[in-house]
Amino acid sequence: MPDLVKVTNMKQTNIKFILYCLCLVLAFFQISCNGKKEIPQSVSARNEENPFDQYRVSCIIPHKDDGSYWLGIVNGLMKGAQDFNIDVKMSYPSLNYDNDQMIDLVRMATSARVDAIVIPGSESEGYQDILQTAQDRGIPIVLVDTDMETFKPPLYVGSDNFHAGEIIGEKLSSYSDQKAVIGVISGGKEFYNLEQRLEGLKSAISRYPQMRIKTVDYDRFDYLLIQNSYRKYIQDQEIDTIICLEGTGAMAISALIDKKPPVNIIAFDDSKEGLEAIKTGLFDGLVVQDNYYMGYCAIIELDNLRRTGEFSSDKVITALRYLDAGPKE
Repeated sequence: MPDLVKVTNMKQTNIKFILYCLCLVLAFFQISCNGKKEIPQSVSARNEENPFDQYRVSCIIPHKDDGSYWLGIVNGLMKGAQDFNIDVKMSYPSLNYDNDQMIDLVRMATSARVDAIVIPGSESEGYQDILQTAQDRGIPIVLVDTDMETFKPPLYVGSDNFHAGEIIGEKLSSYSDQKAVIGVISGGKEFYNLEQRLEGLKSAISRYPQMRIKTVDYDRFDYLLIQNSYRKYIQDQEIDTIICLEGTGAMAISALIDKKPPVNIIAFDDSKEGLEAIKTGLFDGLVVQDNYYMGYCAIIELDNLRRTGEFSSDKVITALRYLDAGPKE
């Protein structure tokens, strides 16, 4: 009988040991399963349970202290963010239009795994690579104001810049008797929108044998360089027209002159300086872009992406207006 009790106790001990081992195996299996949830998911899948929860957009703007053009885009972005309940964060380089700092800001936004990045394009070295890296990691890129030739994002929101250049050429021909020698001021060759404006201008004036571009100066959006180019063109006896293909030109030149110079001047964007120069006749023409709607429309499209998984189109072209100082004598 004692032997039977001993055998029974041994069986109970073995059963307890087996159950204990089973518990350890189950616990390990549960920990392993829970660990799988830690595997990073793509940004697009992160908000599947609630697609409207903390939709974060990094807006990288190249010029913080701009009192006109970029401020209009920022205001449009912020109003859209408010209307569509999107978490927008504005970032700026400490030096305006600084390529390296813009790249660093994209890299930071990518590391933060935001849901989208809104940024103007540039053909600068390294710019395409960093945007492609963000896009490869599931972060959609929205180019606002400036498209790119070397990188194709899922969405561009902005003007038809080739058409803007054509408008300038046709308007100039209409009040210059189809005769003009032009000095152009632009921001930089790496800005595709400005180069497209230049190409549109060339296309328009190619139809008129007595209209031509003599020279193009690149100012890097610097007031002093713009004003130096203006002085050079004024002193050139052949040049009778100055065309600024970016908005800083209007502000820099209007700050330099107080009476109508002996040349035609056509510039860009509705800064207060540009509008005043048209009103007083210092400028002959002004191309105005709908910068506020560029920003607002970028948010509309991001809301479309959030709700439907796609943008309404790969390009949203915003309006252009040409303000004319009036009939030429």
